[in-house]
Amino acid sequence: MPTIDEVYIEGSYNGGRIVPGIYSVTLKVDGQEQSTQLVLQGDPRINVSGADYAQQDELLKKLEQDVTDIHVAVTRMRGVQKQLNELVELIVNDASKTEAVKAARGIVEKIQMWENKLIQPKSQSYDDVINFVNKLSANIIFVHGEMNNNVPYVTAGAIARYEELHDEWLVYKNDMDALLKKDLTALNALCRSLSIGNILLPE
Repeated sequence: MPTIDEVYIEGSYNGGRIVPGIYSVTLKVDGQEQSTQLVLQGDPRINVSGADYAQQDELLKKLEQDVTDIHVAVTRMRGVQKQLNELVELIVNDASKTEAVKAARGIVEKIQMWENKLIQPKSQSYDDVINFVNKLSANIIFVHGEMNNNVPYVTAGAIARYEELHDEWLVYKNDMDALLKKDLTALNALCRSLSIGNILLPE
């Protein structure tokens, strides 16, 4: 799972465990390759079914996807915020562009408020999780850590918690989409009317 620069989240970014089964392994060296089958077996000490492993794998992948989507979104919006701040710095002393400065600063404020619902930017080390409240991303990673264990039992509580957190992310995703489509589009239109370059969305 991707990280976010200068943000500490307690927990592991590692993906879920590999489901027991038969896999193909290919070794490529100096233009040549050899393949063989690899049989990955489950822990013989526990009595679980293939369906149990599949259910665990499905939930872990859903959690990983949400963390990935959130962190990618935050990184992209930080890129937008950087462009907005650079725009303000360039035109802040031009009285004819006061409206654009106000609009850009307003979007920056909205992005910061949006980001603060998804991550805890004040956390920089292990002890900070005691002082600052975890946000959505950290909560999802916590559930992932609880479910990513050797015994593949997915509880009803874990599923309910995932659905709750996923629904919360969808609300913030919609907020982001609206901000980009409405606020940023309006600012770009204003910038074009003032012969200022557009704000571009980072990849």
